This record gives sequence, structure tokens and C-alpha cells, in this order.
Amino acid sequence: MDIILADANRIEQGFLLSVYTVDIENNSSSTQPNFDFEITLSAENVNYKGINYGTYMFVPGTEYGGRFGYLRAATQESMAAWQGYTWRGLLDKKIIQPAAGQDYYTVSGDANTILKTLIGDMAPLFSVPDTASGIMVTNFQFDRYTTVRKGMEKMLRKYGGKLYIHAEQGAENEPFSVIVECVEAQNYSTEIEYSQDSDFSFEIENKRNGINHLICLGSGELKDRQVVHLYADAQGNISETQSFFGVDEISEIFDFSSAESLEDLRNYGLERFQEKMNRKTFSVDITDGTEYDIGDIIAGQDFTAGMTIIAPVTGKIFRMDENGAESVEYMLEVDA
Repeated sequence: MDIILADANRIEQGFLLSVYTVDIENNSSSTQPNFDFEITLSAENVNYKGINYGTYMFVPGTEYGGRFGYLRAATQESMAAWQGYTWRGLLDKKIIQPAAGQDYYTVSGDANTILKTLIGDMAPLFSVPDTASGIMVTNFQFDRYTTVRKGMEKMLRKYGGKLYIHAEQGAENEPFSVIVECVEAQNYSTEIEYSQDSDFSFEIENKRNGINHLICLGSGELKDRQVVHLYADAQGNISETQSFFGVDEISEIFDFSSAESLEDLRNYGLERFQEKMNRKTFSVDITDGTEYDIGDIIAGQDFTAGMTIIAPVTGKIFRMDENGAESVEYMLEVDA
């Protein structure tokens, strides 16, 4: 895979050739969200082709890339590691804020139009097509002070879409850009299933000791403190009616003293609860060049454990080792 380096003005400086390892992570999984990258080079090549704070790396036609922002050097090993946020990571650092006097930021219309508004002054690095996505949104309410990345992924998941990101080269001596758009998610689960029969390395987990009772504590003191009890049933539905008792009840406290209302406390409690519940996760290392996007649906099965997952891709990690071997690891996650 050809990785291109660009200066702070997004003008290409050449290919990244003198590199040992590359790790580019876009992982939306609730258990370990992460959106950054790392490349390792020899210490004498630490500024190879102008690599510096605020410069870029990207792979045309893919979402592999990001902006350099952190340098770690190990002098005893004569190695240097440059790190930075991926494109999705940069979107995760921009906050969706409700307008003054409003409780929530609510949107309607074509998804690309909504995305362009949210991108705002992150253009021209990020560019949203002027064409309509075809995904129509009606009165979608973003969580309070969520990120553009998280908010858009959640909104699009509701409407069967995904956030499609890919870099495009500019003309000669012109800056590259990162195209961000809303498109329909693809379902590959009936075409391809990864299991012991696949020539790939995979891991599957089934967490059955997640919490089923979340006690949400809001503002106030002692007997006047806001309290909301949330419960999960055997199907993973969340309500305020208890389903598990005795040793089957697994409880946890969510301390959110800055809650402005009971509704605010409940909404943030629901988000926290979904991170702590029972869930199945599946990861597979794919080395044959097959590519999926975050939001696409694929399937995984472990015949021995009798576990099957059909779910959207929530994580995608590109790796290249010191021998130049490339692989992409995909993570799926679904409430169990």
C-alpha cells in the first residue's frame, strides 16, 4: 500500500518508503474506542520528507491517513515513532453543541447537508459532496455535546447508512482533500462468513457478566440527589423495570453530578449502560486485500463455541510489519 506524505498545506512530498511499521486504528467499539495511527522509523529518518507536527500522511482512495501530532523517540533502540489522529479521530475532536437556549441539537434533511453543516470550519481539509446522499433524516436528536464522529455514526446507523471517508489527491502542486460523505451501508453477511473454515486469524468473545442494573446519580445532595434506576432484561432491552434478582443482578453506579435534569441523567445513563452490558465481539485479521467500511455488516461464527455474530463493523485497524506484510483487522460488536 502506497502511503503519501504531505506538508502542513496538504501538498504532497512523496511516498513513505523509509518506514519499519505502520499501525492505523479506527475503532468505534465501546470497549476500546481509538482513532489514531503510529509509524516507526529509524532515528536518522525522524523528519523523513518533511514529517513534522501538523503534516499529513494518507493513502488515496481509502480512509487510511491522518495528521502528525506526537513524536516518541527511543534512543537506545535508535527508533522514532510518529503518532497522530486519523481522519475519524479528528472528527471525534469536534463537538456538536446545542444552540443557546436549546436542550439538544436536532436535525432534519439530507444526511450530506447535515454533515456539511457539522464539518463547518474543518473545511477545506474535509470536503462533503454537494450531491444528495439519498438518506433522509427526520427530527434526529444528537446526544448533548457528542462528537461529530460519534453523532454522525449513530444517526446514520439508525437510517441504514455509514460515514464513508476517503482521501483524494489534488492536481500537481495542489492540496489533497479528505472526502467525507453519507452513503448506504452494505450488508455482506449473506455472502461472506468468517469462521474456522476461513484462512484468517480471528477471535470471538461472548461477555455474559455485564451489568444489568445501572444506578444513575445526578445532581443534588443526600436525599435530594437525582437518582434513576435502569435495568436490562434477558433480550438486552433497557427499561426502569427490574428483571434480574439475587446473584443474577449485577449492579454498578454511574456518577454524573453535572446532569442538568432527570432526562439528561437518563440519556447519559443509557449511553453508559450500553457500554457495560452483555455483548458479543468478533475480530478477524484479513490478509487477502478484502476491504469493508465501518458501518458495513459482515458475519462471524465460531463452530466450537456455537457463537454467531451478524453486525456492523465497528473497528478497522491497518497494520504493516517490518517485512512489509499488510493486514486489516475488523471488529464487530453487538449487544448479546
